[in-house]
This record gives sequence, structure tokens and C-alpha cells, in this order.
Amino acid sequence: MGNGNALKGSSVICSFLATTHDGPRLIPEASKEHRRALHGEPGADELFKAGIAIQRELARPIEIRSESWFKKQKVKIYRTTT
Repeated sequence: MGNGNALKGSSVICSFLATTHDGPRLIPEASKEHRRALHGEPGADELFKAGIAIQRELARPIEIRSESWFKKQKVKIYRTTT
């Protein structure tokens, strides 16, 4: 952010980005549209966390990587994209 603070969580990041321009809102103000826009947020968070977990596991030496950990994260990704 330029001041040393980090934004954590997709909802916080999206809320911040919405304040950085005068264009259309990323998340609408109207109640029904607002709820619809936020409906996919938990799945997106889960997808992001699983992707990061896979990336971290790939950074480990191959001889100590866990295939069961990969499978667990892949299941999370599959659940959020189907």
C-alpha cells in the first residue's frame, strides 16, 4: 500500500481497490447485486489458499514432498471450480 501495511483477504483487497478510482464499483451497492457479487468469495478464498499450499509444497525438496497433501489441495480446487 505504500505505507508498509499489507492487505490480507480478498474482501479487504476488493474493498480497498473500490476506493482507488471513480469508475463503476467492483461490488455493487444495491443489496441484491451486492449479495450476488459476494456469493463466490468463500470459494475464491479456498481456491487461493489451496493454490498457495500447492506452490509451497512444490518449493520443498522433491524427496520430502507429500503426494497426499497435493491430492488434498487438488480436491479443494476441484470443489471450488465445479
